[in-house]
Formats: sequence, structure tokens, C-alpha cells
Amino acid sequence: NSTQGIVTLDLGVLNGGNHNLSVTYNGDSNYSTAGSPFNFNVNKANPQFAVGPTPPISYGQNGGITVTFQTSGGQVAPSGSVNYQIDGGNVLIAPIGNNPAAAILLLNSLSTGSHTLTWTYTANNNFNAVTGQPITVTVNKSTPSVTISSSPVTYPNPYTFT
Repeated sequence: NSTQGIVTLDLGVLNGGNHNLSVTYNGDSNYSTAGSPFNFNVNKANPQFAVGPTPPISYGQNGGITVTFQTSGGQVAPSGSVNYQIDGGNVLIAPIGNNPAAAILLLNSLSTGSHTLTWTYTANNNFNAVTGQPITVTVNKSTPSVTISSSPVTYPNPYTFT
């Protein structure tokens, strides 16, 4: 409202970090020109997330774990990747996809037994880093399928199973 000497400026959505704004009043018949730099900071957001269910899987089956980043009210979802680690081994990197904003790690080569999976989202310009609670993944033994077939045999031929 310029009649009271106040002007409001909507800058829209700005990335996290420091920003500089220069404000200048051009003056009029009663006031001279004036200006002032203004520095301000946009704080990083804490990402909101949900971790997909981890039902037991059987050896040889495909399974997976999903970290989904949640947004509301037109918020932008985090970008980048999630770093997964199974049993303290090598770091496996899963990119965050779009719609939904999720990072999926396929678990298709784990040995039978219990495994501990950890995950971390690395910070970017707009979101803080987050480390999830360890997740236990159980891989059960698979039950093989056994089929016996045979062909009719006439004496004195040997009987063979396949």
C-alpha cells in the first residue's frame, strides 16, 4: 500500500540459501531518491518421507524397498538420490524419480537370513539431509519345485526317472 509508504513484493518460491535484494525509491516532489540493499536467507526444508513396507521375501524373488518423499500444497519434492547400504557393504545409489518422488532399491540378490538396510538422503540447495532408521529385511529359504516324470517301460528295458 504505497499511500502509507509500504510496498509489498512477492518474490515467489526462492531456493534455499542467501539472497540479496536491492530496493530503490525513485523519489517524488517531497522525497529524494533512496535505496538500500537487503540480504536475507531462505532456510532449507526438512523433507517428509515414508518408507515402503518390507515384507519377508523368498530367496530368488524380487523384492524392494521404497523411500517416498511426500509433498503437500504445491511444494516441490526433493531431487537427487538416496544412498542405500545393506549390511554395511557398498553404497548403492537410487535416483529419486518423479511422480511420485521416490527412490527404489531392488533386493533381488540377497542371501537367506536377516539383513540390515540403512538409507540416507543427501542434502541439496533446498532440503536438509535425512538418515532413516535401520530397516530389517528377511529373506526366507525358497522351496524348490520337484517334478517326477517317467515313460512306460517294457521288460527288460531299464526304468528311468526324470
